[in-house]
Amino acid sequence: MQEEEFQQALAFARSLPPSVLVSGPIVSLGPYARGVLPHSGFMAGKRHSSEGMAGDMGRSEGEVEPQGRSGFPNGGGPSEGNGPPAGAGQSERPKAFPGLSPTQDEELRYWLDRLGPFRKGPFSVYGQSVASHWNSDAKWQHCLPFLIQDSAVLQGDVLDLGCNNGYYLFRLLEIKTAGRILGMDPAASFYRQFRFLQEMLSPDSPAAAIDFLPAGHEALADKAGQMASEHSAQHSAQHSGSAYDPEMDLMRTPDGLQKDLPWMTFDAILCWGVIYHRTDPIQLLRTIHGALNSGGVLYLESMGIPEDPGHPYAQSIIPMGKYAGARGIWQVPNARALENYLHRSGFRNIEVLKEWDYSEELNGDTGLPVLQEYLDPNRPGFLQDGLPSPIRILMRARR
Repeated sequence: MQEEEFQQALAFARSLPPSVLVSGPIVSLGPYARGVLPHSGFMAGKRHSSEGMAGDMGRSEGEVEPQGRSGFPNGGGPSEGNGPPAGAGQSERPKAFPGLSPTQDEELRYWLDRLGPFRKGPFSVYGQSVASHWNSDAKWQHCLPFLIQDSAVLQGDVLDLGCNNGYYLFRLLEIKTAGRILGMDPAASFYRQFRFLQEMLSPDSPAAAIDFLPAGHEALADKAGQMASEHSAQHSAQHSGSAYDPEMDLMRTPDGLQKDLPWMTFDAILCWGVIYHRTDPIQLLRTIHGALNSGGVLYLESMGIPEDPGHPYAQSIIPMGKYAGARGIWQVPNARALENYLHRSGFRNIEVLKEWDYSEELNGDTGLPVLQEYLDPNRPGFLQDGLPSPIRILMRARR
């Protein structure tokens, strides 16, 4: 999607009746009654954006209006092949939502399809279901018991590093009572999904105060010059047999994006589903360590492999190409290896909080690969290629 088309999408989002966001297993947006906001003390009334973010996060001057029939750009529409294939991450469209005209309802479906598929979710937007590759609520429920006991998360400044389309940024609204929320992700498609949803919100919605920085982890580099750069990622991918996917390369910052962080350090950082996409996990963790306040906490969640009782030491799979059908997987560690990564990166009070099977958490209706397709039905715990099947591991560590 080009910038001009994205501005058309934002202009359409602004034209809808202002919405509020209801956070839950399905994150819902719509012009609901004020009384249905989630029970939370987090009611930030205004943005915490810096001047450097204002141009991206605010509403543009001279906004581009949609052109063509029924408001669709270039006279196109949902049936003319401009979006993803039918069923690619989207559910069947219901009748027009109360308050929207049939034309608005149709154009909303067009933009949701055009911006998809959505990897994290699901969402409901003015009554229209938006399916997602992940049932992200499942991971949230695994992590929530630990988050709600941590004052750094509840009351401090929190960063979600590698936040995708912001699903967990919205879920944080359920538990936070103070502090700010920032998401970072370099993938332009994820940023566009977040901004499209946020642009519909009433200015006094708590979710309108969330910042999203479209950049990689290098933006966290501290004043001492911890800037990390791995220019060999594309070259290595080409020679490993894996297709290079810039949206899976979380060290990448989009060209031309020179952003300053709204604030420099954090009380808590969530880094979920990121570290195994990194060619240098320790460099990532050292950068995170430098971005935490003294005593700050990291919640690290990763794809991993189970511990081998017969070999109680750090282990990690280094895939030759795809792993469990997914590309961009550079290493799949066990919990002991993650502990060693964290220790070598300067963290203390390192804990393994939870491990779980996630094979039921992926949605095959999005057209993206799901773990169950690659499991060996005759050999539990293994993939069809003979490698151990992955689990999820949640760690906690402090600076």
